Amino acid sequence: MAKKRFTDIEIWDKEWYMDLEPKHKCLMKYIFDKCDACGCWKPNWKLASLHINDTLDISDLKKLPQDQYEILENGKIFIPDFINFQYGKISRNTPAHNPIFIELEKNNLSDRVFNRVLDTLQEKEKEKEEEKDKEIVRKIGTKFKKSDFNGLPEIKCGSVIQLFKITKQTTVTEEIVTGLWEIFKEQNLNGKKFYRDEDEVYGHFINWCKTQNIENGTGNSKNSRPDSPSAARNAARRSY
Repeated sequence: MAKKRFTDIEIWDKEWYMDLEPKHKCLMKYIFDKCDACGCWKPNWKLASLHINDTLDISDLKKLPQDQYEILENGKIFIPDFINFQYGKISRNTPAHNPIFIELEKNNLSDRVFNRVLDTLQEKEKEKEEEKDKEIVRKIGTKFKKSDFNGLPEIKCGSVIQLFKITKQTTVTEEIVTGLWEIFKEQNLNGKKFYRDEDEVYGHFINWCKTQNIENGTGNSKNSRPDSPSAARNAARRSY
C-alpha cells in the first residue's frame, strides 16, 4: 500500500460530505486512506474506532452515500472511483502499477475496472474532441444555413427601414425588408460561409441591403403588388 496518496481537497465543499456527521466524515477519509492499491478496504471496525476515537460499526457505513462505496461479495468495501482518481490510466507495462493489478485480481475486479477505466478514457477523448470543435467555432465561426433562422427580428427590420430612409431617401415597408431577408438567406446562408454568431449574420444582411436598389420602395413589378415581398425579390434581383 502506498504511503502517500492524492487527496480531493474539494471534498469539503461537496454537499453530500458537508451533510455527514464528523465521525462519518472521518470514516470516509479513513476508508480512502486505508484501502489497498485498487480501492478495497477489509473492514476492521475495532481498529477504525480506535483511530477515529469514536465507536464505529457496519451501521455507520450505511450513513455514507451509497454511490461512494460498494460492499463486495468477499465483504470488502470498494471505492469505485479510487483508481480513476488516484492513477488515471493504468498499464501493465508500468512497474509501479503492478500492485494495482495484483489487488484487482485478488478481488475479482479486473474486468469491471478495466471496462470502467476504458469508458472514462473514451468519455475524456470525446470531451476533448467536443472542446476542439468549440474552439474552431470560436476562432473561425459557424456555417449557418437558412433553416437556422426563421423570421427577421423586428429591431433588425427597423434598422433596414431606417437605412433606406437615410442613405437612399426611400421608404420601404416591413414586407419588402422581409422579402430582402429571404433573398439574403438563399444567397448567403448556404452552409458555405463562416459567421462568428447570429449578430454577424444580421450585420452582414444590413450591409448587404446597402447594395440593393429598391425603386421608390416598390420594386415596380408588373406581376407583383407594389409592397409585396415578391416585389422586393424582383427589385433586388434586378440589382445584380
